[in-house]
Amino acid sequence: MKFYIEVIIKSYAELSKIVSTIHCSNYNFGLYFDGINKVRCFADNKKALQLHFAQHAIKSTPETTWHIMSERISSVDRRTPRQREKRLIKLKQHLAKKGIEYKSDGKEPKMPDYDYFINMKSISTGKSYRLYVKSKLTREEKNGLFSSYGLSLNQSTVPYF
Repeated sequence: MKFYIEVIIKSYAELSKIVSTIHCSNYNFGLYFDGINKVRCFADNKKALQLHFAQHAIKSTPETTWHIMSERISSVDRRTPRQREKRLIKLKQHLAKKGIEYKSDGKEPKMPDYDYFINMKSISTGKSYRLYVKSKLTREEKNGLFSSYGLSLNQSTVPYF
């Protein structure tokens, strides 16, 4: 990725807008979000960034020894602790009706395996959803494709600096 823009976001609505812009584009964008307030959008083509992000300064990507891979995580248990508790109560009631005693395996619920999420809204259906993201730092640069959200499809990376 040769060029990038950097945006300091003040709200998650701004982040959602940037990701929506990438999502509706035909270009291959790579995205890096630090989880707090900085988003970098990378592209091999300066024209692509000018077309979609004309109001932002386009910079050349500096040489770096670190890269980051961000990918979408789709296997996240989206239930809240209250929903899990209600589900457990229903299960116990169901088993009691059948005369079966509920026995806990003693395992704690698994913590979600993602770094952050982005609240999104579908343009076509109008429904809201969360885009869960997991990032991994690596020294190895890997060129490849990015999803329509700017996330890695085949272990592709963007520069980390």
